[in-house]
Amino acid sequence: MMIESKEDEAVFKEILAASPRAAAIVATSYLADKLKAAVSAQLRSDKSALKEMFKPTGYLGSLGALTDAGYLLSLYSKELRDDLGEVAWIRNRFAHWSVPVDFAHKEIKPKCANLGLKGPIASIFSHKAFEKPEGSYDGNTFYRYRFVSFIDTVAIHLHALATDPKHPRAF
Repeated sequence: MMIESKEDEAVFKEILAASPRAAAIVATSYLADKLKAAVSAQLRSDKSALKEMFKPTGYLGSLGALTDAGYLLSLYSKELRDDLGEVAWIRNRFAHWSVPVDFAHKEIKPKCANLGLKGPIASIFSHKAFEKPEGSYDGNTFYRYRFVSFIDTVAIHLHALATDPKHPRAF
């Protein structure tokens, strides 16, 4: 996991210790922060305008709008944009369903299983390390691992874009 600061470390400790619902919401918020920084690095440096644009009710205040902006700025592929849409879908299910739910839920599991399997990022997520091992993992643990690993991998890429706007758009 990408640990750039004490804050990142605290966030990942929270994600790893949290309930499935809290893990999905906090991990997605972490990813949204990295996406916001990467998109912001590509724009004119006007603090007031950026603050307005990125506030929750601003033009780029939602994960969907940020995802599309990152794609339109050529920060990543269409396939990764689609995966980020699936992350938002998963996050919204955890945030808005009132029934108990985890990563092994029949609607969430296939979405987690398919994250990162298309486009340039597929070379990472099609690796055997990301296949479900026989026996030892329950479904919730494995699909949670896939979800958090995907977010961590994309966050690393976005962090590189935010700190070096000329970083290659590998994904």
